[in-house]
Amino acid sequence: MPANIGEAPAPTFAEPIPVPAAPDTDVLRAIGTQMADRSGAAFRSDARRLSMKTTPRFQTLDIRTLLASGAEPLPEIQRRIVSLAAHEGLHVVAPFLPAPLIERLRGEGFASRFERAGTDWHVWFWRDLP
Repeated sequence: MPANIGEAPAPTFAEPIPVPAAPDTDVLRAIGTQMADRSGAAFRSDARRLSMKTTPRFQTLDIRTLLASGAEPLPEIQRRIVSLAAHEGLHVVAPFLPAPLIERLRGEGFASRFERAGTDWHVWFWRDLP
């Protein structure tokens, strides 16, 4: 329950964010990433050089099972991010677009790419190499 009348409870990481069916270029530009739809068409929202192709290995973390069990996925995501070796990335599968996570990891130097597959979202994170 909120501490004060009229004060909304703080959102948790696991809350879904409404996402339009078609890519919203303003949203993509705001989070500074790239998206590919099911047909493979890419929507580039920034001028950064992406090096996903030079990241040969991605660890996959399906947070759908964590969310279904009521667990907060952020601690596990952070543990995986810290343990990444050079040329490794993280592939997150979620039931919603984890925009706050994309923003957070972008602030830590990670590039990202995401795509929707049915009702789920696949997000790949990697560090751009100089």
